[in-house]
Amino acid sequence: MRADLRHARELGAPGAVIGAISGDGDIDAALTASLRADAPAMQLTFHRAFDVCRDPYVALEALIDLGIDRVLTSGQANTAWDGRELIGQLVTQAAGRIVVMAGGGVDERNAGPLVRSTGVRELHVRGTRRHEDQGSARPISFRKALPSDETVRAVTDPGRIASIRTAANQG
Repeated sequence: MRADLRHARELGAPGAVIGAISGDGDIDAALTASLRADAPAMQLTFHRAFDVCRDPYVALEALIDLGIDRVLTSGQANTAWDGRELIGQLVTQAAGRIVVMAGGGVDERNAGPLVRSTGVRELHVRGTRRHEDQGSARPISFRKALPSDETVRAVTDPGRIASIRTAANQG
């Protein structure tokens, strides 16, 4: 992470995403502080490793104390919609000291209700559509994860992104 963060900083990136959890399920404060010190002018987002912290309320305070700008969370659930109660509680606890960004299964159907029910001001979305490449399936597998059909891939769909944005703004 340190090398990636340094590289992003050297390229002029305004921010980066990091995440480090201890074996006990707490924020790895020493490593996170070191990464924050390595990128003092960059916006740092703590990724969904937050969702496996043993106490999300303590973890949120640790991130605030460490100067992290944003936390991406599904509310310790499989999807942000399923974790919306905790996300709302985290938004209240944060009280503007850190941005709570909801992510995980956010789409045009649930973006508005998620914003309304949690108070989040930022969402993390994929907004993809299924794209089938031309040609036949390859005899050698390059992917380790699903789908097994290597001619199919997810492609960002500007129309879906616009629909999600519209839905969220109606929240």
